[in-house]
Amino acid sequence: MVSIIIPIYNAEKWLKECLDSILRQSYSDFEVIMIDDGSKDCSAVICKEFVDKDPRFHYYYQQNAGVSVARNTGLYHAQGEWVSFIDSDDMVDRDFLAEMMRYTDRFDAVNCDYATEFGRMGKQGKVTSISKERLIKETILEKCKRPTLWSLIYRRVIITDNNLAFTPGCIRNEDYEFFMKYLTMCTRPIVRNGYVGYFYRQNPQSVMHQKRSRDSVLMSLDATGKVGEAVEKIGVISDKTLLVAFSVTTFLYLMSHEENIEMYNELHSLFPVKSYVRLAFCNGSLRVRGAAALYQLLGRKLFYKIFSLYQNVHHS
Repeated sequence: MVSIIIPIYNAEKWLKECLDSILRQSYSDFEVIMIDDGSKDCSAVICKEFVDKDPRFHYYYQQNAGVSVARNTGLYHAQGEWVSFIDSDDMVDRDFLAEMMRYTDRFDAVNCDYATEFGRMGKQGKVTSISKERLIKETILEKCKRPTLWSLIYRRVIITDNNLAFTPGCIRNEDYEFFMKYLTMCTRPIVRNGYVGYFYRQNPQSVMHQKRSRDSVLMSLDATGKVGEAVEKIGVISDKTLLVAFSVTTFLYLMSHEENIEMYNELHSLFPVKSYVRLAFCNGSLRVRGAAALYQLLGRKLFYKIFSLYQNVHHS
């Protein structure tokens, strides 16, 4: 059985479409664990409609505590051998579970493709197996389409045996921390299935499309640091600080782009930025190396000035 965990917060606009897409699955051995994280809209009413019509749907309410706590609550209630995470504003193809479960007898995780255009849903693609070390390295260096929390399914025993959970309060990179740490714990290869099974809705109201707060930046960097420690242990990288260096370099650009001079300056006070930028330039992905090269060329003040100016010109 697959336990599908859905964190829900004021999701009434798209929730029914999401749950309908699960109800229509061609693979029937699943349970749906809907965690209402203190919604103030009609999300509860929609969830209870599905509970009434299908015993595989289960509804739980909690006081608002954030998406990480909601997912942990879902894991607590999960009974399936496998776990899937679906966001409440997204949808899955009718054969999503069937395609994922096809390979679970020999592998510890299955990764499908995803799309932001609904018309691509259901398209087949190449199927390959890959070692956890190679997948992690390709993800870090951005040499493949980055897996996501919801494009993977997970063997629940690996989660429980390793006490793997989401960091409460973390709203950015909490999913990256979870699935990357999960991959380090796998003992069998991972399947990459080119089948497009998941529709990711680009919702402008979501957290990921809002300006980053100080806490979200710092918690994101903390999550990245934990991933660095985990992947260093299995020998994927030689220095656990590398991932933080890549992330700090990226945030230098993002804080400039968002005209967040306070956070831009705080990054310089909290981290050895010059040495991190050098590490990023020598070891990072092409995108990270590009940001590092520009920072080294322009320097602290001009780097910020140019990219904050670009933001103003772009939106004028």
